[in-house]
Amino acid sequence: MEAASNIVVDEISQVRGENSRLREKVAQLQVDINDLQALLRFFQKLPFTPTSERYANQPLLFPDTPEALASAEARDGSVEATEVKGHTRKKKRAVIPADIPREVRFHDVPEDQKVCPNHGVALERSGDQVSHKVEWIPAKIKVFEDVCAVYCCPICEKNVKIAELPPSPIPGSIATASLLAHIATAKYADGLPLYRQEGILQRHGFNLTRTTMATWMGRLAGLLAPLYNLFADVLFVSPVIYIDETHLQVLKVAGKKPTSKSYLWVRVGGISGQRVVLFDFGPGRGGDVAKRLIEGYEGFVTTDGYDGYNIIEGLKGVRRLQCWMHVRRYFKKALKVLGKAGKGGIADQGLKKIQDLYAIERACAEFTDDERYKFRLERSKPLLDEFHVWLQAAFKDVPPKGVTGVAINYALERWPYLTVFLEDGCLLMDNGPAENAIRPVAVGRKGWLFSDTVEGAETTAMLYSIVETAKANGKDPHAYLTMVIDRLPHAKTLADVEALLPWAAAPPLAASG
Repeated sequence: MEAASNIVVDEISQVRGENSRLREKVAQLQVDINDLQALLRFFQKLPFTPTSERYANQPLLFPDTPEALASAEARDGSVEATEVKGHTRKKKRAVIPADIPREVRFHDVPEDQKVCPNHGVALERSGDQVSHKVEWIPAKIKVFEDVCAVYCCPICEKNVKIAELPPSPIPGSIATASLLAHIATAKYADGLPLYRQEGILQRHGFNLTRTTMATWMGRLAGLLAPLYNLFADVLFVSPVIYIDETHLQVLKVAGKKPTSKSYLWVRVGGISGQRVVLFDFGPGRGGDVAKRLIEGYEGFVTTDGYDGYNIIEGLKGVRRLQCWMHVRRYFKKALKVLGKAGKGGIADQGLKKIQDLYAIERACAEFTDDERYKFRLERSKPLLDEFHVWLQAAFKDVPPKGVTGVAINYALERWPYLTVFLEDGCLLMDNGPAENAIRPVAVGRKGWLFSDTVEGAETTAMLYSIVETAKANGKDPHAYLTMVIDRLPHAKTLADVEALLPWAAAPPLAASG
């Protein structure tokens, strides 16, 4: 009887234990259901939601900084108020640069109206009223017809001399430096694919196939390689390199399907007055590519949280930072998912703390590196220490797999890398330079969609490097490309190539063709 009673007690204990486990499982499933429902609402709203990362309700941390003062546009009179129903909208005037060529068109009053009707005397010219109109003059196509004089002996007719043609960017082709620069700028600066350029040229009466243009771009990439190598030399003496990657479809990659993803990687760096933006093709997103691009460099490297970059931590002399912009995105996503329920909650509080750190960065943006270093130790470090303690405490109050828990865990796991920016005033809090540099690729990719071959992808990387580095140094990409394409065939020495760098103190004269 006693044995039977013990069996019953054991069974009751087991049932209670199982019941307790099931209750915990149901509670966790309910949390997961709530998160998934919130995510569903978030993605349903996503197509209609602004994507700006600006946090609209963020109070100013330093109300005495220029951010808190009146807008410069309002002060200099470059905006005018236009009445719109319900509110006043600021309308920005178009500013016409002074160096644009101008043609003066004089308009006079008819002779029979130059007499005062009241007094009968001739009107005197007292001044002029000037207005401006801007005219667009479409591009024109012009052909250079190179005529090479031929000389021969009138007696033997064997001693023949022919005048030499100047070096051509692509020997044997009809392309001049300006035409090559136009095609490259249209595709790699303006995102205009070659098939659209083919149609535009046809409207101008010039039939040039996209196949020919693609071949020219490949040849052009080879011509520009010496500049790329000099850019890389500057990059590797930078105090910090910012690196990122974006997907690229390449149809013909050995061992891969045409629909698979390849990648363009970008590295941004440089020294004072010499900004470098370099793109490289990689068939995959593995850490081996990141290692190849950074190996041999000694300094700081800023990345996002992708695990593929972990491999660079083992490289000699490399100090890795991670990006606060990505931390902020996780908290902002959590706040969007939670909707009104998240207002004032943990995700909202975390986002405000991150924005406080960014407010400090804006306040010291114009400081020297040494001033910024000291300012951060005084202002940012206490906030970071407080934020770290807050994160650890907040993580205990949220489901670890919920959107807020994921955001907090993302920050905690990367905390040692997120505070490295305090070590040097030249460092940024985030990977913004690399993300900004890679944006033109994402925009252009919507037009040209893919590369056919690996060689085409490498051409894309080369030409984006030249175009974006020119832009980063304040150069017009078309003018800069025209100049270097025209001059590179004449370059004989390293000094000749160095004179073509966008920051060269005394660049060659502008190209003629």
